[in-house]
Amino acid sequence: MAQTKLIISTLKKTLKSHGKTYSDVAQHLELSEASVKRMFAQEAFSLNRLDAICTMMDMEITELMQMVTVVMML
Repeated sequence: MAQTKLIISTLKKTLKSHGKTYSDVAQHLELSEASVKRMFAQEAFSLNRLDAICTMMDMEITELMQMVTVVMML
């Protein structure tokens, strides 16, 4: 479960570095902002949603996982 927290944390930081907000994610996923906040709080993402969020930032899931791996090595 610790890896899930690290993935979500890295995703949040990556969103921020790309200037994206929960509102942007909600619009891209066609969800309410409250649903997106809940998804992050509950750490409950399908691979399809994770892929869609990464696509929104013009990146692949594998790139996100590489970032997670770097953080794990620190």
